[in-house]
Amino acid sequence: MISIHPQYIVDRTGKTISVVLPVKEFERLMGALEEIDDIKLYDDAKKENEPSIPLDEAFRSIELTRDRQRKAESIKYFNELRDEMSRKGLTQEGLDDILKSDD
Repeated sequence: MISIHPQYIVDRTGKTISVVLPVKEFERLMGALEEIDDIKLYDDAKKENEPSIPLDEAFRSIELTRDRQRKAESIKYFNELRDEMSRKGLTQEGLDDILKSDD
């Protein structure tokens, strides 16, 4: 059980309007709530009776998805750069000349 030591803030009429906790107690309380949430998610997933996949396969799938996202972002960036160069009338050869002159 988490031990907490709340301090209550009351308004002029004596009605409790807030609670103050020491930071360490608040962090322990938040950690416990996250753990409870994880347990609930696990229980909900078990109720669905869907087949599970091995952990290494799940990681491979996640990495594959991330790789695809990175590739899509790179292509988008390249296309935006190409369009900007085109708007400014800069060709690849012109860019190569600029880069060579910086060496």
